[in-house]
Formats: sequence, structure tokens, C-alpha cells
Amino acid sequence: MSAVRPHRGAQDRRPPSTLPRGVARLRFGLLGAALACLGLAAWNPAVTLDRPVVDAVVVLDISQSMDVPDMRLGGHAASRLAFARAAVRDALDALPCGSRLGLGIFSEYRILLLTAPAETCAAHADLNGLLARLDNRLAWTNASEVRKGVLNAREAVLALPGQPALVFVTDGQEAPPLAPGQGRRFDGKPGEARGVLVGVGGDVPQPIPKTDKLGQSLGFWQEGEVAQPRDRKGSEHLSALDEPHLAALATEIGFGYHRLDRPGELAALLAAPGLRRAAPAPLPLGDGFALAALLLIVAALLAGIRPARHS
Repeated sequence: MSAVRPHRGAQDRRPPSTLPRGVARLRFGLLGAALACLGLAAWNPAVTLDRPVVDAVVVLDISQSMDVPDMRLGGHAASRLAFARAAVRDALDALPCGSRLGLGIFSEYRILLLTAPAETCAAHADLNGLLARLDNRLAWTNASEVRKGVLNAREAVLALPGQPALVFVTDGQEAPPLAPGQGRRFDGKPGEARGVLVGVGGDVPQPIPKTDKLGQSLGFWQEGEVAQPRDRKGSEHLSALDEPHLAALATEIGFGYHRLDRPGELAALLAAPGLRRAAPAPLPLGDGFALAALLLIVAALLAGIRPARHS
């Protein structure tokens, strides 16, 4: 009597074979390493390296001409000051940890340092909150003596520990206007301080919004309300970016000059070699460990899988 052969379907229902011992050990090791990397990613350790970082004080002009809405943000008209704040906010997000940024405001011919340079990652929320509150209501007068203000700001940063770079953001309009050869004389050494003058504003003169101390609109400044040049008919009640004035002043004191057309340009400007320096800074490793954990998990899933054979 011949032996009964098992039906083919019965063979197909046999329990699957277990992984080879070597493959199982490999997967276990890879998953264990992935778990360790996830723990390190959560801890987020850091190493200290000499890295190029930014150490700067940003001074924003808050005079009323900076309220002229001749800039664009998100496809909409925006004031020069709102545009400048957005640029600083973008730069703050882009600066590497270990960088230091201070904030100041300019009105009349004085600057007020609101915060000394602080480490940008640790003080990120505080700097952003302070930045959002900077407007013309903080101004102590309606005058705007830009040349004198820049020279005063330059002296201020030279007196700070570490002598940070100065980034002075303004439309450059002198109020009252300066006649040729007038203004405070620069008696310093060009290039002694690091810095850049950043111009903000359009080329077409626009009416200057007039506001009270609470920021309520009072219309626009009129010709008879604003000091005009003595030697010619003036239009100082209108405002445009005075680029020649800022560029000449920057050259005189050994600064750079840059016209800001897009908010993101300020981050790149701060990263320029003239404004950064090498300093010990923490390099967080958490993201690298998280990526390593992901790659190890993928490797564990692929271990032991053989490519399909084509008949």
C-alpha cells in the first residue's frame, strides 16, 4: 500500500521559519543602539567648539519718519519700523546658539540700550517680546539727528565688554536738516568699531504720519510744522531713504552700508565676516542622535530581507 502524500495546501500552512540566529542578533543590536540614540537625543548633549558667532547691538530708529508705510511685508504695505522689526526677528531665529544680540532705540541724537548683548538661544523669547514693543511711543522727542546718533552709538558699543558690532537701522533722514559741512565732527579712528548702517525706506518721498504720545493718529506733518533748509525750498515734511547720506557716513567712520530690501537679508548681513567672530559656542547634538536612531531602526527592519528572485 502506497504512502499517502500530504496535500500541497497542507504544506503551505506550515508555520513560518524563524529568523536565522545571526540576523536576529543583528536586529536586536541595531534596535538597542537606536534606543540608546533616542535617549541621547532627548538629553540633547552639546560640545563646545570655536564657531563663528555674532556679537552685535541692533539699534532701531523709532522717529516718526520710520512710520512711513512704503515697505512690503507678506504682500501688504508696512511701515519702515515694522519692516525693520521683522528683519531683526528673522535674524534672531537664524543666529546660531552662542551668538549675542543686544537691542537699542534711537531718537533725537541719543540711543537707549534696552538690553546688553544676550545669548540668543537662552534669551530668544525675551528678545522677541522686547522687539514687538518697540515703536514711536517710546521716542522722547520728534527730532532725528542721525549723524550725531550714529556717532554716539559707535562710542557706546566701544565701551561695552567685548566691543560688539553695531547695526544701526534707519531711513537716514536728518530732522532738523543738515546743511553741507554741518553736523558733529567725527574725530575717531575709521574701522576702530565694527558695524554697518542699514538703510530702510523707499525712493519716493512720502508724507510722514503724525501721532501723539499714545500712538493715536493726528494726520500727517505739514510743511510749516517741520524745520526746512534755510538756503532752499524744502520738503522735509516728506520722507524717503537718504541713501547717499548713510553711505557717505558709513565710509567716513569705517562701517559698511547695506540697503535692506527684504527682511531675510539682515540675517545674512549679520553672518558676514566683518560682523562675526570665532568664539566658544555650544553645538547641540540632539538632532544628530535622533537621525542616527531613525537610520538604525530602518536598518533593523531591512536586516535579513533578501531581494526577490525573478524566474
